[in-house]
Amino acid sequence: MFAAAFRNTVLRLSASGKNVVIFVDWPELDFNPRSCLPRPVAVFSHVRPLCGVPRSQVDARNRAYREAIFKMKREFSGLRVFDPFPYLCDSRACYAMQAGHLLYQDDNHLSAAGSAYLGGKFVAEQSIASP
Repeated sequence: MFAAAFRNTVLRLSASGKNVVIFVDWPELDFNPRSCLPRPVAVFSHVRPLCGVPRSQVDARNRAYREAIFKMKREFSGLRVFDPFPYLCDSRACYAMQAGHLLYQDDNHLSAAGSAYLGGKFVAEQSIASP
């Protein structure tokens, strides 16, 4: 149902002459990202060994959604898709923190730093894709 409704939306927007850009959802975490930060008192500080979610878990959870999005990208030649996975993930995991900054404020919402980071990547990609 999602794929059909989403395709219909893209079809209608494209048919009306709109430039359509899809910002693909970022990976959800299965933990509180604040657990990646050390606590001020060392006795109570148990920093997560991996400040992220295993890539295999993320891929399994997002497979159907991502397949629907990228199928539409193949169908609609003018459709632009921004995929945050290359900026948040590697082959091992998808990370909640980068360069000492939390990218998430909770398990599925970006922090101000995460929004600025992905926003910058989005703008850079769009400027490369624009004629």
